[in-house]
Amino acid sequence: MRLRDHIEKLNYFVACVEHGTLRKTSAAIGVGQPQLTKVIKQLEDLLETQLIIRSRQGITTTKDGQLLYDEGKRILQSVDKLEFSLNQSEEELHGEITIGTYDSISRYFFPDFIKYMNSLFPKLSISLYTSRSDDLLSKLKKGKIDFAVFVGKNRSKEIVSKVVYDDHFCFYQSNKLEKSFTKSLIYFPSPLEGDSMKEMTKNFETFHHCMNLETVLSLTSSGLGVGLLPTKVAQEQILSGKLKYIYPSQKFAPHSVSIAKSKKTDSTEVSIVYDEVLRFLNIWLGH
Repeated sequence: MRLRDHIEKLNYFVACVEHGTLRKTSAAIGVGQPQLTKVIKQLEDLLETQLIIRSRQGITTTKDGQLLYDEGKRILQSVDKLEFSLNQSEEELHGEITIGTYDSISRYFFPDFIKYMNSLFPKLSISLYTSRSDDLLSKLKKGKIDFAVFVGKNRSKEIVSKVVYDDHFCFYQSNKLEKSFTKSLIYFPSPLEGDSMKEMTKNFETFHHCMNLETVLSLTSSGLGVGLLPTKVAQEQILSGKLKYIYPSQKFAPHSVSIAKSKKTDSTEVSIVYDEVLRFLNIWLGH
């Protein structure tokens, strides 16, 4: 039997790698952990190679596992692209769409998405506007952007929104971290609000206050101190072995990622791109 006879299992495997643990994958896609373990074992037996290494820190891919993940994700995206193409009318979309987003997700998610949409609708121009979430919602209300992917939850009646996923902040450190920097904390301010957060960070002596999660990630990866990051932002470097959890059992404030558009936005182009961003986010998350 060949791998092509087990294509449906790639979705489970890709989800396991992206969520980092079988427990998180099980909760995200509604499949029991024993079934996920069975699927991975079946793929390993079929390919006659080890695909993942499981530890207390979660799942790490082997060289062959990383290759299967990369190619598996590409295959799944191609299938989604075909499905989308078959379900759309022959009407050519055109015009300009501006999507508001924040820096981290603009780096990890939107490059592939914009290239994908351009391949389908070359006459449709999609541009990004990156900023803090409060500014994104303000621009959305004023009609200066068409819709937004932002951190937090919307409380405005003028905006229609939904939470796409909930993440959490955790402590991470680089393998390059020297002893002299273990008392340094690199952080984005929002998760440190409240007395409980101050209590959990009281042992740090030096604080690097960053207004961008990508800066926190970069400084943490360079070994300048302990980083406080959402699990999704840290995921890529966790999988590559460049970062590791310090306190995997400790979680800080929820990090909700939402998508929103104005009730006044009703064009065909905006609706299609909005729905595709939402669909791609769920694929990206392994849902």
